[in-house]
Amino acid sequence: MLPHPTLPPCLQRLLTHFWPHFTRPTFTTFTALITGLITHTGPRTVCGILTGSGLARHWHHDRAHAFFSRRKWDPHHLGLTMAHLITQAFTHPGQDLTLVIDDTLIKRWGRRVWGRLRQHDGARPKNNPLAWGVCFVVTALAVRLPGRTTALALPVLTACWRPSTTKRSPGKAGHNGPMPHPQTAHTSSTAATARVLDSARTRHAQAHHGLQLRLDKEAALPAGHRLPGPDPAPALKERLNRCARELATAQHAHEQALAQVLQATTPTSGGPAGPADQTDTAQQPTKTETAIALATRLAHQFPDRTLHVVADSAYHSPALRALPTTMTWTFRLAATAVLHQVPPPAPAGTPTRPGRPRYAGPRLGTPEQIAATAHFVASGNGTGQEMAVIDCRWVRSLGPTPLRLILVRNPHSPQPYEVALLSTDTTSPAEEIVRRYADRWPIEVCFQDSRAHLGLEQAQNRTRAAVERTVPFQLLAYSLVVVWYRWHGQGQADVAARRYHQPWYRSKTDPAFSDMIAALRRQVIEHRISCRVPDRGLGGLIREIVGDWFDIAA
Repeated sequence: MLPHPTLPPCLQRLLTHFWPHFTRPTFTTFTALITGLITHTGPRTVCGILTGSGLARHWHHDRAHAFFSRRKWDPHHLGLTMAHLITQAFTHPGQDLTLVIDDTLIKRWGRRVWGRLRQHDGARPKNNPLAWGVCFVVTALAVRLPGRTTALALPVLTACWRPSTTKRSPGKAGHNGPMPHPQTAHTSSTAATARVLDSARTRHAQAHHGLQLRLDKEAALPAGHRLPGPDPAPALKERLNRCARELATAQHAHEQALAQVLQATTPTSGGPAGPADQTDTAQQPTKTETAIALATRLAHQFPDRTLHVVADSAYHSPALRALPTTMTWTFRLAATAVLHQVPPPAPAGTPTRPGRPRYAGPRLGTPEQIAATAHFVASGNGTGQEMAVIDCRWVRSLGPTPLRLILVRNPHSPQPYEVALLSTDTTSPAEEIVRRYADRWPIEVCFQDSRAHLGLEQAQNRTRAAVERTVPFQLLAYSLVVVWYRWHGQGQADVAARRYHQPWYRSKTDPAFSDMIAALRRQVIEHRISCRVPDRGLGGLIREIVGDWFDIAA
């Protein structure tokens, strides 16, 4: 019988939460590989991860490769379990959650690598932004570790994304004419169904308002009196029922479109795949569709919480019209976007008229034009910045969706504004929305730390299942390390030890991810040694040697 991985009890208790998503042999491989990924300090190839687990001389290396390429397991199931572990460790019951969304390009050059395409890389210079690689859309929960002054982004759901190869259709004037507006000529399924659902909601609200207005007029009459003419209540009720059926149909169609996007972004569960396994990329979902599908799936896991999504300027589309009621979306607004005022409310008692109701008022202009006349007030966060808050509509993209524009500027800067944020959250204070958006930056730190300490770009696998599941596995290890450190780490002691051994860190006050993973490595190595060597007064010496070793390695 092959030996099993030796894990400290504190880590084993965390890993047992993932037991329902594996068979018994696959779970054993999972615990060994994720421990090897954390403890190994060399290249994190698949064989390197197996070496870090300490089982390279007992297990054939094909067992490690088969875990990523052929075994049956879904990274999304692991991500949802990790989301529950994160909320239990860092939040109170019913507390709102902040979900950070971004994408990262994993550099890969081989022609036989599945999903390798020439794509945009935000880390490259602006004059040459393209690079070969595999793109992943990552959703991460922003949490605050006790003792840290800044937030951490812990990845939960990750999906591989590939750009579509279908060219955009030309405008009405033909191939030589102007192209359609990029914010109105969307061919994505979720954007189309969101528009239909939005219209169905409007018609249903109109029908309900008309019937309620008629009932209110009848209730205001004296007893025994009725309004002149035929009774329109049956026709109004029939109209309301018809609109309700249309609304249910539109809601079902939008849910089906989201399910198709989620199915397209779900990693393949095992099965051999060769270099020819490049499935058609003609009708791939967009990054925003993928992000909305992942965020919606996460929101359904926490129906008693409000999920506040923050993303950069690339993550917006008409599909945001049909977000769940427990989800808000905040993103950075493009400088060319044109906003409009909120339409004035209809006077009380005004009967409904046929046709689409007006959902936008007069033109406000671009963010720069709005900032020229906006009223800025000092923010209450002590940074010296000023904010302006305007309720508005973005007709060309989000239609009648209620929005809130937040302009942030430095009063000593000649620029009209520094950041323009657009949010579907119209109830939270502006300072809170800005603070949420500031928590988006830790996901960039997460990508950097994952590359430095978990070998995010070092795996050399090529088949579809392996490519789609290795990166989520590595990002899951990042979240696992932080959750373990939340319960078993000694933040102040680790910071003091780091400043003692490396005195040039004079202003270091927060434990970094390198401190967290070094602490977990020490626990794993100490447990391995204690299981093999009886303690004859050498435990303290072993801990000191292991601590110095991994302080240097980290």
